[in-house]
Amino acid sequence: NRSGDNKRHPFSDSGVRSVGKQTKEGKKEQRQNIVRRHDDAGDGLAKFKGIFQNQAEIDALNNASSTGKYQSGSTQPGDYYYWDKDGNGYINADDKDIIGNGFPKLTYGISINANYRKWDFMLYGYGAYGQDILSYSAMSLSSIHNSTGEFQNCLQEYISNAWTPENHSTKYARMTVSDNNKNTRVSDAWIKKGDFFRLQNIQVGYTFDWGMRIYGSIENLFTISSYNKYGDPEIGTGRLNLVGYDSGRYPYQRTYSVGLSLQF
Repeated sequence: NRSGDNKRHPFSDSGVRSVGKQTKEGKKEQRQNIVRRHDDAGDGLAKFKGIFQNQAEIDALNNASSTGKYQSGSTQPGDYYYWDKDGNGYINADDKDIIGNGFPKLTYGISINANYRKWDFMLYGYGAYGQDILSYSAMSLSSIHNSTGEFQNCLQEYISNAWTPENHSTKYARMTVSDNNKNTRVSDAWIKKGDFFRLQNIQVGYTFDWGMRIYGSIENLFTISSYNKYGDPEIGTGRLNLVGYDSGRYPYQRTYSVGLSLQF
């Protein structure tokens, strides 16, 4: 994921840094996030091109490769197919590219305060537009593979639409526990749109003639986002080099409150 491009970026003075995160299974992840200065080199992500639909596609690329294999000797139909950026005929670390931008193009908010006779009303919401998320959550929820070699929970959407010989999906790879092709490698297959709007707080109150006010409020009422199925789109740790990275944290909870206040 990037926080810069070939033009000078407002954050370019931060230099070049890439990070490796620990997964929940304790396994070291590949580097996945870069803060670039100008055109300096750094790690990137594999670029997803599609899914191998038959053995002939794999054989053609393997036969054209000087190593005898384009990706892996274990690649099968239903595995992800990655871009050979440097054109050498096989996939290696030099094929990674800088893809996506974890900084939103726009952040915004809305606040409404209103009164009608003895009633009062308050609403507050905010959101972001144009943010890309490199999602560990999307990866782990779209695969039955994990570091222990055992099955894990995943999305029903993935189970229903994963590649099979009868269902030639172009979105989800085949289900495999071993994942010898490394379909779960850090790639742009796991970059998701992070646009969202969150209604953070809504409160309604009523004030009696003698000065007592009662009110009810709800925090985190709802979030509108295509990212909701993977988790909370409002991600980040406050660290510049982790902007746009979702490590799979638990979403914010919704809170209901009622109360009263007295004036003497």
